[in-house]
Amino acid sequence: MGTKTNTNTPIKLKNPEIQVNPVYLSSKSQPKFTDTPEKGKFATAYPKEYQSDTARDTYIRWILLIVAWVIRFYRLAEPSAVVFDEYHFGTFVDNILSGATYFDIHPPLGKLTLALFGWIVGYRPDPDFGYDEIGKDYNGVLYYPLREVAAVFGVITVPLMYSTARMLGLSWVGALVCAGLFCFDNLNIIESRLILMDSQITFYLVLSLYCAFKLWKTSPRTWSRFFWLTATGFTCGCSISVKWTALATPGLIAIVSFFAPHFLDDPLTLLECAWAAFVGLGWYVFLFYVHFKNMTRTGPGVGFFQSDFRSTLVGENTYDPNAERQPFHKLFLYLNKYMFTANAGITTRHHWESYWYQWIVNWRGLLYFNKEIDGKWGSVYLHCNPVVCLTCAACVAIFILVRLMSVRYRNTKIFKSETRMLLQNALRSGTFLFWGWLINLLPYILVDRSAFVYHYLPGLIYAQLLSGLIVDQAPLVVRVLMMVLIMAASIAAFVQFVPWIYCFPLSSTEHSDLRWYGRWD
Repeated sequence: MGTKTNTNTPIKLKNPEIQVNPVYLSSKSQPKFTDTPEKGKFATAYPKEYQSDTARDTYIRWILLIVAWVIRFYRLAEPSAVVFDEYHFGTFVDNILSGATYFDIHPPLGKLTLALFGWIVGYRPDPDFGYDEIGKDYNGVLYYPLREVAAVFGVITVPLMYSTARMLGLSWVGALVCAGLFCFDNLNIIESRLILMDSQITFYLVLSLYCAFKLWKTSPRTWSRFFWLTATGFTCGCSISVKWTALATPGLIAIVSFFAPHFLDDPLTLLECAWAAFVGLGWYVFLFYVHFKNMTRTGPGVGFFQSDFRSTLVGENTYDPNAERQPFHKLFLYLNKYMFTANAGITTRHHWESYWYQWIVNWRGLLYFNKEIDGKWGSVYLHCNPVVCLTCAACVAIFILVRLMSVRYRNTKIFKSETRMLLQNALRSGTFLFWGWLINLLPYILVDRSAFVYHYLPGLIYAQLLSGLIVDQAPLVVRVLMMVLIMAASIAAFVQFVPWIYCFPLSSTEHSDLRWYGRWD
């Protein structure tokens, strides 16, 4: 009775691969996650394969980086013509580099990034060339650097996806499933090979999740907490500064941080939440300041701006060199309101539009490019890798079923205590990922407007992470087997559709043979 016990001594369980520290079991919180269970604040019970192995993880990240680089940079110059929305974003980059005024319904970070790094690696606007027609040959224009910028973002997101999954608490096997699904997904590959914004969005969203998972593990009132709090606010600000469609992830991170439904014992303080919001929104506002400062002469978007601003633009009829520019806060509020109105006012239907339920099962794609080449047809057809898409859909369905059953049989003691803790942790993490998937789809479920398959990219990130989590619940041998099968099938499907990624010319019959669905027209 009077013997002093060491509460930090691990309890030996029946399963020799699992150990539990009783200090964590006495916490008021439910079981939480950690990438290094032996050191983490929220460790509960983890098999050895979940524990961080620095050397192994480093090797895997390098392999993923190399594979992603090869896939995304191979034949990056093809097709050597304007592909779909390069029509818009190439024009925006030229306007930025020439100081011309333009209007876009999206915030400026993605376009500023393309312009800045494109200029650094050699891109210059060609006064004799305009992005005025889809399919127009570049004819000597150095467009390649702009595609390189998009490709770099796509490449580094692959190992980052692995790190984020590990930070979520997945084993190296489950994390490899997540990264592999992302790496070999045709949707992500094509979007990161063109002068588009979506590779930047996916990078910032995955980085936001990584920073948030790190933040939620830190102790209050430490420099580590302050660093990851600032990093999380900044990366969330970056994501919404590319496109507003990225808003779901910052919103979900804010909810978890403010209410602490999972991953945290206690919510972040109001001061911490305010600081993160200040950093993110402050960066968003600052980018518009850069945007306005760069616009010094008239351009194609001048009609969208007020007269006070137009009078300061060189080349404008009302130009006055002594005119004072409109106050920044008024210009900022005016433009953001106009952007919102323009977004909401998109009612025009499009031949290649698709619906959210079609994205989940890969029912409908989008023809980005189609041109006759030496008697055959070179095409870039945007669609999800069928194996990736159906794996994610199946895992989302499995999670919904398991979650419903866990609620119905919540009082049933069919598992041992340590197994039950692991399952509870998986269910809670899975719930977070499921909501991330669903919230990203909600705008397209609730609002009837033209949307395209690439709008599924933010939600697909969560589905891929959830797939890795589902695989992680199997015994190690089965888990490895599932990983091998999923990766082998994903790679095989990727190889099958290589012609539609890299624009290899095919005959009409060969193109028809690649159409797995009738709506892949």
